[in-house]
Amino acid sequence: MDWREAGLIVYCIQDSDYWEGRNGAGYQRVCQASSESAFLAGYRAGQSVFDAIEKVLSIRPEMASAKDRIGSLENEIRKLESADGEIDDEERKLAGNVEDRRREIGKLEDQLESLQVLRAVTIAEYARAIKKARNLGYPEEFLLDEVL
Repeated sequence: MDWREAGLIVYCIQDSDYWEGRNGAGYQRVCQASSESAFLAGYRAGQSVFDAIEKVLSIRPEMASAKDRIGSLENEIRKLESADGEIDDEERKLAGNVEDRRREIGKLEDQLESLQVLRAVTIAEYARAIKKARNLGYPEEFLLDEVL
């Protein structure tokens, strides 16, 4: 038996299965058929936790971007409404009007609400993945701070 084969035997029967999936590593189908199904059960459990965390984390910047844009639009509205005669018609035309900004804010608020629902669903997926990992005997904790 060479070093690679010995290493694969250890790799395929120890706790590396779960942690490979949990860390987002790919599985290259290197385990023997006799150990592969057990390895894949752990690997997929870890991968589910990893995927759920990645999904929640990907939502965060979208939410922040929508909030930032809403804040910018609200500032522009305040500036346009307080300008009274200070902005000439040409500048006002270039800047757009208040109603356009309010419509955009409405769309962004709808988008933000959808993202909040998606985040809640994804957090529930994360909780299920953690529960499955625990049921398989992996020491995983539900760390909400990790995903928010």
